[in-house]
Amino acid sequence: MNRTRILLPVLIVVGTLAITACNASLPQGTSGSIALLPFWDEEQGIKGVQPLPDWTEEAQLRQIAVPQSRGEVVELILPQIGLSVLPESTGRYRGKGFTWDLYEFESHMEDVPVDIVHFDLAIADSGSTTYIVGLLTLPDAYDASPALYDTVFTHVLYALEPME
Repeated sequence: MNRTRILLPVLIVVGTLAITACNASLPQGTSGSIALLPFWDEEQGIKGVQPLPDWTEEAQLRQIAVPQSRGEVVELILPQIGLSVLPESTGRYRGKGFTWDLYEFESHMEDVPVDIVHFDLAIADSGSTTYIVGLLTLPDAYDASPALYDTVFTHVLYALEPME
């Protein structure tokens, strides 16, 4: 398989973060809830849920499947997220399709118009495919809106599974 095709989903996770607004409130809606819609990506072979497009300007959510081993994928993304090693896992989360290893950290990313990015990262693997879910936010927005984790991240982790 073409290495560029394999790297593209990984680069999407870290390369499309263009958080420019600093409004620390949740998107307009009721009592901090964020609507989640069914999501499927036939090219990656995954399905689950995701927020409405343009759900917030303070965060980016990415769900990817990479047809490589977990070790290979981690080696590819570490330099892109400004780390030399993953921090210690903050726990595990069991969803419908996978048991996820969870990571939470802040890091600097090159070519991103902010100094620090807060990461909630989950990694799972199944056979020769590694699955990654990343919630990237501005630290101030994350501190002001902890519901982003409970309302979006855990629901996405629960629902993500391979397409059959």
